[in-house]
Amino acid sequence: PESLHYINDQGFEGCTALSEINFPDRIAKIGDEAFKDCSSLTSVSLPARLTTLQYATFYGCTSLESVMLPSTLQAILANVFTNCKLLKNIKIPDSVQKIWGAFAGCESLPVEDGISRLLRDTSRRSKGAHDRARGNTICSSLCFR
Repeated sequence: PESLHYINDQGFEGCTALSEINFPDRIAKIGDEAFKDCSSLTSVSLPARLTTLQYATFYGCTSLESVMLPSTLQAILANVFTNCKLLKNIKIPDSVQKIWGAFAGCESLPVEDGISRLLRDTSRRSKGAHDRARGNTICSSLCFR
């Protein structure tokens, strides 16, 4: 509906028949664990107004292969893509300033594009955290475990 501007926490959690999501651009927030354990989900195109991916948004989406992130995205919080074992097509936009432990268990994720930039920036500091004000991207040391 036209009045929909956000997806509630756990809004579609465990919807195993859901295979693809294309959000309208008016969606500004997707809640914690909104699509957790949607095991048939294969692709997602996120809305242009989204600035943060909340905690465990796509946790356990074991069939998820492709994610389109908007150029407005600034933060990817903990466990967003944890255990998305087939995830292989995602490009982190330059607008992203923080990533916290978001890709654990992503066994198919190639280390390229925005991901390699984050890994490269992370390896320069012992704690693995950086800030955009200094020209770097924040990525916790648990980002890719």
